Amino acid sequence: MNVPIRKRKGFTLIELLIVITIIGILAVALVPRISQGPARARDVQRKADMNNIASALELFYADTGLYPIAATADFECLDGDGDTGEDLKNYLGGTFPTPPAGASAGDCSGANYIYMSTDGAGYTIGTETEILSTTASYYCPVDDWDPLSFDATVCAVDSSAPYYYVIER
Repeated sequence: MNVPIRKRKGFTLIELLIVITIIGILAVALVPRISQGPARARDVQRKADMNNIASALELFYADTGLYPIAATADFECLDGDGDTGEDLKNYLGGTFPTPPAGASAGDCSGANYIYMSTDGAGYTIGTETEILSTTASYYCPVDDWDPLSFDATVCAVDSSAPYYYVIER
């Protein structure tokens, strides 16, 4: 005699465990990237601001034959109020970029962008970032915040060190 076969409804325990495992693996891979999204966006804004500042410096150089000389022997905080910031405002459309919240440029807390040029022949600008990138323009300072001591190898040794995006000409 034939016994009627009941239609199967639902999932087996093994099927459920496989789906849960796959979801878990995807979550472990994606959550860190998603959680760093806001910090990455702020870093992108900082990098765009730095490129705008570099363009303004090039325009200043084209007009004067020199880059602005930093007010101090070491570096100047770029916030739009110092000598260099005032010089560059005209080349930036009358306003200086407002840095996004988050990291600060060492001793320039609040300014977020630093500038160095002792002779007007070249310059270095930098800003602290929240996330380390693998490109060559990202560095760590050798001694806390010394703008003259950037070294890419420090980032690899100490992952807790602050990271700086630097443009040099």
